[in-house]
Amino acid sequence: MSISTDQYVPEFAIIVGVFFGLATVVSGIILRWGLTATICVCAVSSYPFIAFGVVRDTNPTATIRPRWVLLIGTVIGMLGAVGTFHAMLGGQDSVTATVSSLFIGFILVSPPAGYAVHHGVNINPFTPQVTAGGCLIIGVGCVFAGLFSLPLIGVLLGTGIGISGALYATARGLTLTQQTKQRVAIISGVIGLTIAFIGTAGSEYISSNGTVNGGEWLFVGATLALAPSLYIALTGGQTTQQTCSWPFKRQ
Repeated sequence: MSISTDQYVPEFAIIVGVFFGLATVVSGIILRWGLTATICVCAVSSYPFIAFGVVRDTNPTATIRPRWVLLIGTVIGMLGAVGTFHAMLGGQDSVTATVSSLFIGFILVSPPAGYAVHHGVNINPFTPQVTAGGCLIIGVGCVFAGLFSLPLIGVLLGTGIGISGALYATARGLTLTQQTKQRVAIISGVIGLTIAFIGTAGSEYISSNGTVNGGEWLFVGATLALAPSLYIALTGGQTTQQTCSWPFKRQ
């Protein structure tokens, strides 16, 4: 009887990812890359290996504790956001620096947070309904905050936060009602089409100095219009027929 060496691959991949991450941090400190560059390169060099180990491992929680992953990921995301904000604040306005820093932080913290939520970590004091609604409001705010400074980053950040909140609610046993799905799709489509129309046909009336890019606004509008479809694709179209005052209904 032969023993397969594949059983050691997940743990080895995780070790390699941690090693690369630590090596990057040391290199960044010695070579003075700066906080943002060090954190981002650390994530790029370590996340893929750790993700491979998690996917291939039959029991990843025994190797990587979800709570520790969430804690470390949160620290990494905060450091990346703070470093980006500090680096951009000198040459950019506060809105641009804030949107950019939040985007970097969101990208860095999303994989660890997704892993923790998937494996049952629940330290969120708010209910899934409140979390989803709050993420939706914050996401819309990020979209409009970045509309005149960083439209592409703003819409990616906003839709990412909004969809993440909805996915969190779904993972906690809640799902959108059919009626709410239709309403969200209609509202999102109307807002998206309006922004796209303004960006392509009316940008000269709202921007006298050429700061509004019609192509970027068109991308923002298309992204907002298609965001509900992305959520449906990620959740496999889960619905419930009951109506409720909340956008979500417990399964």
